Amino acid sequence: MDAHTLRVLEFDKIKDVLSQHVSCGLGAAHVDALQPSLDPVVVKARLAETTECRTLIDAGDRLPFGGLNDIAELVRLAAAGGILRAEEMVEFAECLGAVRRLKEALFGRTEKYPLLCQASSDISFFNEIEANVRRCIGDRGDVLDQASPALAGIRSAIRSTRSRLTQRAESVLRSPAYRLMIQDAVIVQRSGRTCIPIKTEYRTQFPGLVHDQSSSGQTVFMEPAETLEVSNEMRRLELEEEAEVTRILGDLSSQIGGRAPAIRRSLECAGVLDFIYARASYSRDLDASPPVISGVGEILLKTARHPLLTGDVVPLDIELNSDRRTVVITGPNTGGKTVALKTVGLLALMAQAGLHIPAVAGCRLPIFPAVHADIGDEQSIAQSLSTFSSHLTQIVRVVSQLQKGALVLLDELGAGTDPVEGSALASALLEHFTNMDARTIVTTHYGELKELAYRLPGIENASVQFDEETLRPTFHLQMGVPGRSLALVIASRLGLPDDLVQRAREKIGREERSAWEMLRQIEEDQRESEDALRKAEEYQRDAQRLKETREKELADLERRRRDILAKAAADAHHVVQETRDQVRIILSDLRQRTEKGTSTHHATEALGAMDRELTGVRQQIAGLAVPAVPTSFKPAVGDPVQVVRFGQRGTVTDAPPGGEVTVVVGGMKMKLPLSELRPAQGGAQQPMKKPGHAILMEKAATVPSELKLLGLRPEEAMPELDKYLDDAVLSEAQSVRIIHGKGTGALKRAVWEWLRGHPAVKSYRLGEDGEGGAGATIVEMVGISC
Repeated sequence: MDAHTLRVLEFDKIKDVLSQHVSCGLGAAHVDALQPSLDPVVVKARLAETTECRTLIDAGDRLPFGGLNDIAELVRLAAAGGILRAEEMVEFAECLGAVRRLKEALFGRTEKYPLLCQASSDISFFNEIEANVRRCIGDRGDVLDQASPALAGIRSAIRSTRSRLTQRAESVLRSPAYRLMIQDAVIVQRSGRTCIPIKTEYRTQFPGLVHDQSSSGQTVFMEPAETLEVSNEMRRLELEEEAEVTRILGDLSSQIGGRAPAIRRSLECAGVLDFIYARASYSRDLDASPPVISGVGEILLKTARHPLLTGDVVPLDIELNSDRRTVVITGPNTGGKTVALKTVGLLALMAQAGLHIPAVAGCRLPIFPAVHADIGDEQSIAQSLSTFSSHLTQIVRVVSQLQKGALVLLDELGAGTDPVEGSALASALLEHFTNMDARTIVTTHYGELKELAYRLPGIENASVQFDEETLRPTFHLQMGVPGRSLALVIASRLGLPDDLVQRAREKIGREERSAWEMLRQIEEDQRESEDALRKAEEYQRDAQRLKETREKELADLERRRRDILAKAAADAHHVVQETRDQVRIILSDLRQRTEKGTSTHHATEALGAMDRELTGVRQQIAGLAVPAVPTSFKPAVGDPVQVVRFGQRGTVTDAPPGGEVTVVVGGMKMKLPLSELRPAQGGAQQPMKKPGHAILMEKAATVPSELKLLGLRPEEAMPELDKYLDDAVLSEAQSVRIIHGKGTGALKRAVWEWLRGHPAVKSYRLGEDGEGGAGATIVEMVGISC
């Protein structure tokens, strides 16, 4: 794509914004190399990747890029036989872990995210290398004792020897023979040797070697003769330790170098995924949509916005096709004509780079074989070119390179020279571009160019609206209507004397004044039509909102009615069960009294009371019943049915023709008319939900003792941390561990900042060895009481 076009349309600024969405240098390299493609297969593939990843983001999902670094130089060094430093090993292990987590995040999701899985297909696992590095190297970049048995033995000997050395040096400090010679009773290190500060006048009397002296010259630092043998042994052990550490680092570097090709491929895949994720994230921030790639040179943009403009941006609607190949935009200055040109051009470049465009879904753009733009004052002082010559130089280049189907964007075509010749040249160019089947958009003040739309097929006028009362542009593009320069209107509004304005009007020809008045009337009519259409759309939206509100209210009422009926049925079932139990007791009492010949009056009264209670329950349920609705539903014995009155399911046990149907509902048999039955919908009834406090207690009992935030960005991690701390409070946890990893430290800082203001946090600190080290934070919780 032409470098001049990319510059004037500010494509590099799009790349600058896009680079803010990548996670590391691996993705940034792809952004730096991004160019609009001329290959339809490449363009469609990139757009499909961006769309698929945008779907992942919109679903609340994410890809873990935390810890990902560009370690290509370390891989090159290891492959060449070099030895990596311990701190470089830590960076390497973090990156390998990040690559592994990327692969794991997409594992088994080929059906849902096929393109992302394809992009990760060449990622390999390096579990052995990662495990070896983490076993041998600590989070702070130190080689651990467990790296090898030899290193563990050497360091054990060093600790023992250091202890003996310290004891001998302290013995010298305590000796009465040296009390007057010692300047300060402290042990110091000079040149890696254990020394004691001795007064200068006693340097020849104190047995030992001088290694340093103070700046004042009053003190010399001497290694006692009694410690020489132990110090030499200490130095020998330190050299052995250095050699063993070098051997361990060399072995790890050799393992890395042996798998350098696979590591490079995995890093390349991780960079591609980072690049795709950045494009999708940028799409979300722009509220953008994927354009449809048309194959017939069709441009259809609806509510398109310039991606670099902020604030209240007026959207652009524009359409070009085989019948409308050229659009001539006219109107007053500062009306937004140039913005319209740049918006179309920049969105075309974005689409061919695989980026979504800030416009509604369904917009259409072709794959342009070239995009030519001459926008703004490109005057070259070094070449001593005038503004007209500079523009004409660019136009000559466009004409010489023009291909069928190219996009041509020209600002103020023909300006900067004699109006008659400039207008004639502009007309000839527009005819040429149109005949070459290019898609051309130009801005101009020449009235002659407006007439081309009425004389030549394929050319159409457009204008930007201007409020004559406020003298402010509306930036709204109108297709099919030529614009007016409004020079006389603006002059009058700004205070030019009326007689001068009138004299200027008289100098305009009668036909031109008539055309001017006709254009003004067309603009007013179109503005009124648009206002009427906008009001009609508002009324339609209001009606739709009212309809949705009423439907929601009706649904709520129906749900409440069903809840009431369900509760009534449950209460009735409960009463029936209790009544049955009481009947059994009363019947047993009746039998006993009958056998004994005693009075049964008490039992009879109890039965009467129960009958009255059951009658009241039946009346209560009947009062809640809905009116009978005619139905053609004819259930058979054994069919599941829905009982409208109770909102419950039941089973038909008897279905005589033309009569009531016997249904068993919740163990209770009842006869119901067909009007109260409906075919059962869905599966089995859902079990009753547990009470809210029971759910909370169960959840609190299962809160884990640690929260892993590895691979998350700070803005993604904080909601999870907040929720986890709330759960920890419910579970009355005394302390928890937050695993954030070492990485760049950004996640750890965000975690500590969050903990600092949390009311349930008593204190927090970095983990010790065995607790996760610098990659974890231990949090002490404030105790709660019920």
